[in-house]
Amino acid sequence: MDKVAVITGGARGIGSAIAEEFSGRGFALVVNYYASEDKAFRLQANLEKKGRDISLVQADISTREGRQKIVNAALKKHSRIAVLVNNAGWRTTQKFTELDEETYDMSMAINLKGGIFLTQALLPHFQKGAAVVFTSSVVGFIGSEKGLDYVAAKTGVIGAVRTLARELAPDIRVNAVAPGYIDTELLAYDTPDKRRERIENTPLKRIGKAEDVARAVAFLASDQASFITGQVLHVNGGIYFG
Repeated sequence: MDKVAVITGGARGIGSAIAEEFSGRGFALVVNYYASEDKAFRLQANLEKKGRDISLVQADISTREGRQKIVNAALKKHSRIAVLVNNAGWRTTQKFTELDEETYDMSMAINLKGGIFLTQALLPHFQKGAAVVFTSSVVGFIGSEKGLDYVAAKTGVIGAVRTLARELAPDIRVNAVAPGYIDTELLAYDTPDKRRERIENTPLKRIGKAEDVARAVAFLASDQASFITGQVLHVNGGIYFG
């Protein structure tokens, strides 16, 4: 039976690196994306050239219909799921005084609710010993100057992981990664001075790579982490120690 990994937000950045990492480890992939269609097709083409098994599903994880679409796509080809990576995210940087309820609700729906209820929807289809990994963020521990909605959602992920780890044990392990400064599109608009500041404030003196996070996710989903559940693995170069 193939090992199957379902990855949300998998077309670009950290999600794409996660897909590449799991594919290289022999997993068949079901990769969800929302808006990054060109990048999703590029990822699929690159992996299929290597003889890898990848299915794409365009869906909005914030909706019940979107989550069911992901489930249906997974079950169309596969009977059991070994890994779910709840990586889909949406970052806002509004000041608190400018934050509106619509933005707050959308941020919660994408960054927190979507992963929780996709996990619930896939629950009957996990194989014994399956692993669920959520993407949180260092801001869930240290806060941020802006984007309260995003910070609140990523903090909520931590609580969800700890609760699900208890409730779904012993058959399913649930963990999270909390990235710090990672060289993705989120940092693309940094000025040179801002980038130097980030590097200077990071003890390991570099910006993280998407592959750094992907390897951490793969570890938490692997048999090497078979006695680890309810944990948050910090991937931040030392800006927060936990």
